[in-house]
Amino acid sequence: MNINRKEYEQPLATEKWGWKYHHLGVPTDNIMPNERYLPQLL
Repeated sequence: MNINRKEYEQPLATEKWGWKYHHLGVPTDNIMPNERYLPQLL
């Protein structure tokens, strides 16, 4: 396995296994209206 992939080459997780980017979560203490929160993570 070549760990030095070129910028234009897909990562192994995408190319071989078909994984896709879903989302990015940013932890915050700001509670916003119309959002769901998990109490155990507040």
